[in-house]
Amino acid sequence: MSDAVKNAIKKTDDAVETVKRPTFLFTIGITYVSYIFIFLGISYLLPTYIRAISNVMHLVICLFLIYKFNPLRKNQQLTETDANLIFFTAVFIILSTGITEFALAFFNSLKNVFKDNLSTTL
Repeated sequence: MSDAVKNAIKKTDDAVETVKRPTFLFTIGITYVSYIFIFLGISYLLPTYIRAISNVMHLVICLFLIYKFNPLRKNQQLTETDANLIFFTAVFIILSTGITEFALAFFNSLKNVFKDNLSTTL
């Protein structure tokens, strides 16, 4: 590998190391705020936003993990921050998947209840 490519990879790695913790915390925070808004009824009219938010967050997390922990990189060292990142990312993906499925089922059943009530009253 040429020196220019090695320098570019090193600079990218340094940039990722600098922003990984704040970016991860920001992503988690945005997701939780989004879920709060969803359950407050903002997405009652368009529950497809629930799936879109979840997919975007999963995509961002997966791209970061693929970049950071791909087997083609050499001299990888697992720091304590990396171990915490992997653990909390896995927990986040499991919980957000469950919350997303629950929210979709909840809003779909809620729409069906209102449809049934409107059709019986008319």
